[in-house]
Amino acid sequence: MRLLDAAQGIVEQASHSYGAALMKITRAKALSLVERHAEATRLLDEARDTLGTGRLPVSIMPAYWGTQRLPYAETCVYAAVGEEKKANEARERLSQDDYQYPTNARLMLAMCTVVRGGVDQGMKGAAEVLGSLPEEHRTNMIKHTARLVLRAVPMDQRDRSAVRDVRSLLAIEV
Repeated sequence: MRLLDAAQGIVEQASHSYGAALMKITRAKALSLVERHAEATRLLDEARDTLGTGRLPVSIMPAYWGTQRLPYAETCVYAAVGEEKKANEARERLSQDDYQYPTNARLMLAMCTVVRGGVDQGMKGAAEVLGSLPEEHRTNMIKHTARLVLRAVPMDQRDRSAVRDVRSLLAIEV
């Protein structure tokens, strides 16, 4: 959050730019992780409005950055608050050309299930996602997202079998 705060002055100089929208998306994801859901959702709405104009140039990998960032952020923010329908709708808008965003979005949906009280079901979903990946596709980004799923499990339920299975797939001591 401190890095985002430090960059805020630069963002304000071009508040309706693609970069400013990306900063809002990044801040929204960060706020959702610290359970500041109302702020996260508001920033996501602002970023969606800015990006919705369709007039913001994206010069580097436009198909990738231009189409993936917002639905992925929506998946993250809505999953963190437990809004399964919105999170899944956002996940469905992700391109399947790359494996990382869709895989992480599936992990975020598993987290959404955990947040809604379905610890075993969510952890089984996370284990299924991780187990289906070849080892070389278990990137740091994917492992980080899986750890977010683990963190969503209430402390008093972290000794459950399904939680241990995900820990095992991540090679985390039980």
